[in-house]
Amino acid sequence: MRILALDMSLNTCGVCRLAGVVAGKPVWDVETITVPPLRVPGARAGTERNAPRIGAARLAWWRGWLRAQIGDNFDPILICAEAPALRGTGATSDIGEMQGVLKLACWDGAGAELALVGIQQIKKFATGLGNADKQRMIDTATEALGGEAALDEHQADAYWLAQIAWLSWGDGETDVPCETPLAVYRAQLAEKLRSEKC
Repeated sequence: MRILALDMSLNTCGVCRLAGVVAGKPVWDVETITVPPLRVPGARAGTERNAPRIGAARLAWWRGWLRAQIGDNFDPILICAEAPALRGTGATSDIGEMQGVLKLACWDGAGAELALVGIQQIKKFATGLGNADKQRMIDTATEALGGEAALDEHQADAYWLAQIAWLSWGDGETDVPCETPLAVYRAQLAEKLRSEKC
């Protein structure tokens, strides 16, 4: 089984991949990807400058990156944080478009599956609190990875998304005692996601 967990934002995305399983424990590859700029003509003839990828240019780059990750030879599970429920912001609309490209890439990609997880669900899964701040998310992910990794906020969210996938579809078990409210929530979320994949 392959897991690719994505915390999407417009220019920088957190990525967490299942690199392998050693003695029943997952080994994770966590990174941040940045949407590269476009090279466009400069103000003077024969010159070029960098410009941010926006609109269709960003979506085209995202589609190509996703296709390269999914490939044709395996069936990964892709998980992505849902866009926040903010009304009237261009960023929310743009992330929604990126999610649409992600859904199409999964559709095209050899039977890849997609599960969307709400931001509050990710936070509650990680910390027990649906309103945990960014630093708490980073701290809990860093601690879960043994305290050696220096994670940014996107990597931390991608790591927790990967943990949700591992518990929901992998051979994963929760790392908290099974009688605690957090363990019960994690098991309930995993069951819900297994029944609701896109």
